[in-house]
Amino acid sequence: MRVIVTGGAESVGLHAVCTHIDAGNTVLVLVNLSIGHEVNLNSPAESVLLDIRDRETVPFLFDRFRSQLVNRHAAQVNIRRSVVDPLFDSEVNAIDTISPLCEAVGAEAMFGFAGRVSLEEGL
Repeated sequence: MRVIVTGGAESVGLHAVCTHIDAGNTVLVLVNLSIGHEVNLNSPAESVLLDIRDRETVPFLFDRFRSQLVNRHAAQVNIRRSVVDPLFDSEVNAIDTISPLCEAVGAEAMFGFAGRVSLEEGL
């Protein structure tokens, strides 16, 4: 299976990447390293350094990789930053969830480990 993992260099995303690789899946990691660490990028997975808010590159990568599953872990989790800049917090954590969802139509999306959502019918 071809899987895209966003936020794959931080602790939870890293575990998702490792789990997919151990299962024999081909993994593309989209990461900006704002909270993750480059050392966490697993070598069998292809990694692309970018911001999930990049509305030019993200659709291109989704189209090129033809993912069957999207595992979204990219998030802004700093409480102090969310208080100081709630617009940025909202943009990363809410609004920019929509972009990967739109690109994943026809695939399945997984948000954290809460479960899978079929996107066959579109948004």
